[in-house]
Amino acid sequence: MDRTIELETARMLHDEHVRILALLRRLEGYSRREDAGAPPDAASDGGLLGDVVAAIEGEMTLHFDFEEAVIFPLLAEEGEEPLGALLREEHAAIRAVAAALVQAAKTARRGGFSPASWNGFQHLARDFIGALGAHAEKEEFGLIPLLDTMIAPEDDAAMAEHYAGMH
Repeated sequence: MDRTIELETARMLHDEHVRILALLRRLEGYSRREDAGAPPDAASDGGLLGDVVAAIEGEMTLHFDFEEAVIFPLLAEEGEEPLGALLREEHAAIRAVAAALVQAAKTARRGGFSPASWNGFQHLARDFIGALGAHAEKEEFGLIPLLDTMIAPEDDAAMAEHYAGMH
């Protein structure tokens, strides 16, 4: 993912992709733990469950909202409606699994994992990692390069400021 990104808006979205992919790697390592068949102690997860909840409820939601309100209409104006429609569909699917994962993480943080809830969490984590990881890569290699050609440099600062204000 190392390349020159000209516009601030595209750079901000790229930086979020980098952060979410790092979090997905942490989540993958955690969810693949095999502690002699026993679920891990959710209280000693190093803050991962809280980080996952915060990333989903905060940065991921804002990222998707911004793209849907600002970026996807721009794609449509530029004749790239199919890409926007595909990414919007992926957002809906990711939001559904993310909501279930947030609920499972919050429940585990309150009362720990049972063998059944750990198994469910692992399945949700795998689904989330697969869906969001593939989506972020699609945006990195499809959407981000387009933004550098579609957003006028004179519009970039206002767009980036608008996005930063959402956070």
